[in-house]
Amino acid sequence: MNIISSLHSNSSRNFLVWKCPVEDFNDNSILTVQPGEEALIVNNGMFMQAFKNGRYQLNTQNLPFLGYFRNRLSNGVSTFHCSIYFVSTVQTAEIFIGTSMQMRDPVQNISTKLFVRGSYTVTVENSAEFLLNLISLHVNYLAADDLKIYFGNQIQQEIISEIYKYEQENHKELLSLGSKLNEISAAISNNVGFMISKYGLRLNIFSLSALEVADDDPNRQLLEAAYVRNREREIYGQQYDSTNNDNTRSGVSNGQNDAAYVKTDVSNEMEYTEADDNQASQHMKSGRDEMAYDVKLLQLKNMLDKNLITQDEYNAVKTEILKKMI
Repeated sequence: MNIISSLHSNSSRNFLVWKCPVEDFNDNSILTVQPGEEALIVNNGMFMQAFKNGRYQLNTQNLPFLGYFRNRLSNGVSTFHCSIYFVSTVQTAEIFIGTSMQMRDPVQNISTKLFVRGSYTVTVENSAEFLLNLISLHVNYLAADDLKIYFGNQIQQEIISEIYKYEQENHKELLSLGSKLNEISAAISNNVGFMISKYGLRLNIFSLSALEVADDDPNRQLLEAAYVRNREREIYGQQYDSTNNDNTRSGVSNGQNDAAYVKTDVSNEMEYTEADDNQASQHMKSGRDEMAYDVKLLQLKNMLDKNLITQDEYNAVKTEILKKMI
């Protein structure tokens, strides 16, 4: 028979529940409860008494209910058989959450994968209710992060539901949701707080830290590519269509073709500006032509860096472009 006389928690600081491993203790045993925790005595699934922080002597004189648990006499020592659980009553560290969802962007009208990240903290407000109604008496140890086992799916569902609801009511572009994190977090916090309160827990903080569109989402990539093309068209005007068609015809597939393309395109651009000089010479020289030459130089340097053309080819075409710009 294993009889102990000093009872205290012996777990790490991030515990929520820790069960004393030995259930037999003798009369006049000393129970020590540290600040920030409670000790609960349970027998046969029934909660008997909770002890706040302090030092207690356990015997039938000051705790009459222990008389029901006396199970044997050994060398004149009266022993008891019941379980003692230590429950942390301080705020937990952050419990991180994350989920993903597929939804249609109400502005862009494309299906997009959205990643959501956040965290929350809780405090055990009613130790007996938490212990008996949520985790049962079969758990010997429970850390704060283990609450994901009990609430993970429910919290994820609350997040997804609230984001859908917000989008239906406000019709915001998904990329703009980051500015509404506080508003969405507050709505989710109310629902989650009510849900866990039924298990003796109080929700202290709930916050979403990120709402991000997946970088590899193919629909979003196509949309961004279209935005780039439209922006280029706005900047370069008619010149963009001419350059884009030339790119398509040339293929830009190897170093020699690229170099030839740049040479030919520069000449074409100069011919174009000279042919239309009577209509818009000043505008073209100060605006689109100047930007076009900058683009060609950047393209040329990029081809050199990728070893698509030789240094000599680069120097020759660069010299030709610079002459046109003077």
